Amino acid sequence: RTNLEHVYAVGDVVESPLTESERKFQGTMAASKVFGLQDTEQLSDSYPIGVYTLPEAGAYGHTEADAKLHNIRYVVGRAEYANSPYGRNADTGTGFLKILVNIDTEEIIGVHVVGRFAHEVAHFAILLVEAHVPVGKLTGTVFNGSTVQELYHFAAIDAWTKLRSKT
Repeated sequence: RTNLEHVYAVGDVVESPLTESERKFQGTMAASKVFGLQDTEQLSDSYPIGVYTLPEAGAYGHTEADAKLHNIRYVVGRAEYANSPYGRNADTGTGFLKILVNIDTEEIIGVHVVGRFAHEVAHFAILLVEAHVPVGKLTGTVFNGSTVQELYHFAAIDAWTKLRSKT
């Protein structure tokens, strides 16, 4: 809301620069206020990141720097495109998926992807982080193969192995 009660502003006129996700979020919140809707109370405080370069990049949740800043003990699970059936079938040797897992809760707290369809793959991270999914759930989940989403399974196994070596 601006200094005029009936005028709202969102996006780059409010702050700069913003990602598309942040602008959409602000627009949704402004529309909710205008129409008196209450269904947006559950919107996340975080935003997915999508960088449309070659290779693409996507992320959601904590970074390693965030985790260190907040004194969160974590392990990193990593899966390389080149070592996955998808990467071999699609002939894309470039890229990786990385998950950050809180050592104390074993929950996934962040996901970072670089490679083909990274901005699409990062959307699954929203569910994992927001629902506080334990990494063990992903190690036992069967993903349709061969897809780029299967990288979550391989990264989870890597993180799970590192967690077990710390206990």
